[in-house]
Amino acid sequence: MIGPLTWSLAQIALSSAEMPPDPYFPPALATTPLSCRDNGRPMPILSDFENGWFSKHLRAAQEPSLYVAARKPPSGDDFILRFTWLRTFHAPVVIRVEPVPGGGFRLAARQLSGAGGYDPGKIAKRVDRAMTAAEVQGLRGVMARNAIFDQAPANCELGMDGSEWIIEGVDRAGYRFFKRWSPDDGAIRAVGLHLIGLSGWSFKDVY
Repeated sequence: MIGPLTWSLAQIALSSAEMPPDPYFPPALATTPLSCRDNGRPMPILSDFENGWFSKHLRAAQEPSLYVAARKPPSGDDFILRFTWLRTFHAPVVIRVEPVPGGGFRLAARQLSGAGGYDPGKIAKRVDRAMTAAEVQGLRGVMARNAIFDQAPANCELGMDGSEWIIEGVDRAGYRFFKRWSPDDGAIRAVGLHLIGLSGWSFKDVY
């Protein structure tokens, strides 16, 4: 397992000229290997298949690229955080928290009509609202207790039917990426569950 990775503004600027408009993920994710192998080959943090899969659902949710947004990162201790939850047989969910001009944060949540392991469908439910100071403080606390930005970007867990829990973050240090397959515990699950709670939605099938 490798340590946490941060993509700096210099890395983003260097690679942006070689990429199509608004890519969702840094090219380095496809070339940075994990300490595990798939059929004898090193596994990247994010495969081309996963890149296409995750990007398709983010586009269907009409989400911005946080990788591109990191070119103009938040100032001070502000941050952008996004949770993408792709359950194989259930509706995809995307929840984003970001600062707003003048202070404060807003929450944008999207639930799609498709399934995480298949076609994403279209936006079926949405939440767009300002967050209270207490909610922001609570989220900061969960992020700090779980050292979310200090986690390894990925592990060696693979599966067929289950779920992808994807956390992206942007702060003044740059872009962050983390993914876990069907986590039963850990920092990614804790932060994801907290963001689900902030959306106001409840789900029978949490996996």
